[in-house]
Amino acid sequence: MSASPDNPTPRPTAAAVKTTLALAVAGALAQPPASALEWGADDALRITYAPAAVHYNSSPEHVDFNHLVAIDWLTPRWTFWKADRTLFGLALFDNSFGQFSQYLYAGLEWNLWQLGGGEFYADFTVGLMHGYKGIYQNKIPLNDFGVAPVAVPAIGWRRSGFGVNVMFLGTAGLMIGVNYEFPP
Repeated sequence: MSASPDNPTPRPTAAAVKTTLALAVAGALAQPPASALEWGADDALRITYAPAAVHYNSSPEHVDFNHLVAIDWLTPRWTFWKADRTLFGLALFDNSFGQFSQYLYAGLEWNLWQLGGGEFYADFTVGLMHGYKGIYQNKIPLNDFGVAPVAVPAIGWRRSGFGVNVMFLGTAGLMIGVNYEFPP
């Protein structure tokens, strides 16, 4: 069978990478013992809104607004690589082509330095994205089955619960969001 735009030949390496990442995310999000799911004294909930993506290469096919809304559970438990907190979250948005999309993720957050009465931080999430369909399915790598592995680094600044962050979307562009963190 030969590859064509309508019937691409599956790549064994892509399937292996997606399977490995899916298992890693599923393991990270798997239900731990009940005591581990209890709200900890240092846990927080963060809501983020980003109105639009800024694309490095604009296209007439891109929509003006993406309206990303994300909710994160932040906890100092389960950290590694000298991270300050672990985060688990879900982002809902319209992708660059106006299709409703979802990103389910887990990640780490590092407090970098204090400035202006607030704190700079960086986070890095990995997860699975769904929503790029039809003629736009191949606009994100490894999206052979409608779900693709994704990694999103971000930097931000927060003070008194309010914050602003920049999410880097690979080679496509970036999003600037505002957020509020609810303390326990």
